Order: sequence, then structure tokens, then C-alpha cells
Amino acid sequence: MGNKISEKMKDKRVVAALCVGVTFLISLIYYVNVSKSTNIYGGVRVGEIDLSKLSKQEAYEKLSKQKEEDLKNKNMSFLLEDKTIEIPYEQLGYNADIKMAVEKAYDVGRTGNVFIDYINIVTPFYQKNITLNEGFEVSSLDKSLAYLTDKVFKEPVNADVVTTKEKEFKVLKSETGRYLDVNTTRDSILSNISKNEVIPLKVNISYPKVTEEKFEGIDAILSEFTTDYSTSAAGRKANVAIGAQFFNGLVVEPSQNISFNGTVGEISVKNGFQKAGVLVNGELEQGVGGGICQVSTTLYNALLLSNLQIDERHNHTRPIAYVDIGTDAAVVEGYKDLKFTNNLPHRIYLKSEADGEKLTFQVFGNRADKIYDVEIFTKLLGVESPKTVKKFTYKLYENEEEVESSGAKGYSYATYKKLKKGETETTEKISNSYYLPKDKVILVGTKEKDSAKEMVASKEKSKNKKTVEN
Repeated sequence: MGNKISEKMKDKRVVAALCVGVTFLISLIYYVNVSKSTNIYGGVRVGEIDLSKLSKQEAYEKLSKQKEEDLKNKNMSFLLEDKTIEIPYEQLGYNADIKMAVEKAYDVGRTGNVFIDYINIVTPFYQKNITLNEGFEVSSLDKSLAYLTDKVFKEPVNADVVTTKEKEFKVLKSETGRYLDVNTTRDSILSNISKNEVIPLKVNISYPKVTEEKFEGIDAILSEFTTDYSTSAAGRKANVAIGAQFFNGLVVEPSQNISFNGTVGEISVKNGFQKAGVLVNGELEQGVGGGICQVSTTLYNALLLSNLQIDERHNHTRPIAYVDIGTDAAVVEGYKDLKFTNNLPHRIYLKSEADGEKLTFQVFGNRADKIYDVEIFTKLLGVESPKTVKKFTYKLYENEEEVESSGAKGYSYATYKKLKKGETETTEKISNSYYLPKDKVILVGTKEKDSAKEMVASKEKSKNKKTVEN
């Protein structure tokens, strides 16, 4: 009995061995025949695309055509809150290394390792999937990221106080802003290239610098003053705008002292100021920061109308055109300053606007602090005639004279503020201002006349000059 079982097992083993041998022989014959092929072996795919038995060129064309078809309507989707933003893969700069994928597909069964090559060739039913290297061209990806950045970006809005056309006071609420987390978005795009899932955009929150709490106790406009600078040169207009910004949004607490020069800092090209006309010793010259005195003067008048305490103020050497004489406030770095103190019980808030035509300062505060209606006026105290100065020159003949500068009068003014409360009215002196006269300068000739011809020419010259001056 045992011998019969043993013989049966031996028979089965022989049959199994014969089957294995036949299978191996068949596979070997298959291997020998197929391995001679110059095409890609069976069972090789790139993604879902079968490249079996194709030549390199045929595989390249098939892959390229399929990818081209895929890209026609292929978009990557991004979710921003409840809004979907779609960007075509082509716009993202999609590219795929098809040539390398084809080479890898062709190399299956051609590694040089006989055993591995044998297995790969004789098992065409077993899929060998080649990974296609995909990516995005850097410049196109960066443009798409810039597009998303622009879509996401929302600047935070500072709280502010304004007056309506009807002069009603209003507080504008602050709002948070947002901006795209660019690095995270870039990584998400690169990792999503083959999955093509919807990408929730990661945004960061940006907070306003000024919130409603800043205006606690502020509920009214106390004063407003405007000057015109529409005829100024471009450099002067730029300086006015820059200078005004230093005070826009400035909060001054009760008893706090403010220095104009200390707030503006160094007036230099490196800080953005440009060359424009400035008064130097009473003469107009080109200098950095021309126009800054219009800022200090406009602010000064707004402060006066709010009945705030002025600690330091200086007039210009000579009168200026954009305010009444006696109401200007000159500033010179390290020499002349405008200083004031918030002598009111509540904080104040300054706003400035320079639109290229008008410069306006507004002072906001608590309506309870606006006790008086303030009016500023000036009185002429005296007029000083200019001196006449003669300058000798060889450019003119003897006994010839020319007016080089017609000069200007000097003035003394007193400035007052009138405080009105109902029927009550009081007047306070603010300051004295003295504006230097400008000398009249006459050029006197020293050149000798050599001939009658020169005398005639000289007379003609004088005649022509008189005509021009008239």
C-alpha cells in the first residue's frame, strides 16, 4: 500500500517536472524570439498608456499626442473661501519628459541582467508601469502664482475718522487683510501635478495698524485749514506731499508735546525729499526740501483754529504768498521749529491731505473740548522802506545805471485770535512777526567811453533797456 502511494507521488512529481520543463522551454523559446525585437516589450505602460510592441518613435508620438489631448481641457482648481479659481495646466507651464519615459520603457528587459530581463520579457501579462516625470516651467509657474497672489490679496483697512459733505463726523471701521502663502501654494501645485485635486489656498491674515480703539474719545472735527500749492513745481509738490504724510494719522495725547522737526526728521534726498525753491537769508534759491514750510504753516493755522497751545513758532524772513502775513510758520532744521502741546482734556487726531492742488490739515477731537469758535486776524504795526544800495560794475559805462533789484518793503505785524462763545468774545495776542525789507540795488557803470561811436551805442543800449523795463 505504501509503495503504491509512493509511486503515485513519484509520478506526480515527474509530471510536474515535465510541466515546468515544458513551460521553461516554451518561455525560453519565447524569450529568445522576443528578445530580438527592437521595439518596446509587452506589458510596458506609462500611466494608463500602453506602449507594448511600439518602436521608440511610435511610443514618443503616442505619448505626446495623448498628453496634448489631456492638456486641452485640463485645469488645476484652487479654492478661495467659497470661490473656485481655475488655471489651465498650459498656463502653469506644464511639461513632461516624454523622451526619458520612452527610454525607460524601452530599457525594460534590456538591463543586462539576464535573470531580470528574462522575467520582464516572458511576463507580458504583468504590467510594468513607468513613471512619467512631470513638472512646471519656472517662469510660467511664477506668473500663475503672481496671478493667485493678486486674486487673494486684500489690503487691511485702517480705521479712520472723516467728515461727510454735510460736515457730519463719522468713524470708518477697520478691516483685516489677507495675502497668499506663496511657498505653501507652490508646494501644493507641484505635489498635485498628477493627482489634480482641488487645492484649498492657504492665506495669511494681515491686521490694520489703526483700529477703532484709537479714536476713543474722538467724536468731532475741531478745525480745518487749507492752502493752495497748485502752481508749485513738481519737486516742491513732492516735498509738500512727503512732509504732510508725517502728520497724517498722528494721535496726540493730552499734555503731549510735538515738534515739527522732530516728527519729520532729516530733510534730505535719501529720505525722499527733492530740490525746490527755498528762502536762504531772504533770497530764493534751490535747496532740498523746498515746500516743507507750507506744511508747517498749514498745520500751524489748523492748530490755532483748534485753540491748541503753540510753544514755538517763527515767521519767514520775508512774506509768503499762500497765507496772510503774520500767520506763517517757518521751519529750518536745527534752527527754527514749530512746537505745540495738546492742552485739551482729550486726545486729538491729525489728518492731512495733499492732492497736488490743495494741502489740508484737519484736527479731530472731543466735541466737549470745542468751547470756542476761533478767528485769526492780524494788524499791521509798521512798514519799513528798503535801503538803496549801489554796486559798481565794469559792464556799464560811466554815468550809466541799471536797477538790478527793485527791493521790497519790510513789515511788522501782530497776530491775534478772537475766541467766541455765544455772546461772549475775547481777544488774545498770539505773536509778533517782523519781515525784513529787501534792499533796492542799482548798478553803476565804471567803464570809460572811448569814442563818439561807443557813446551812441551806449545811448541805444540804454534806450532799449528802458523800453524793456517799462
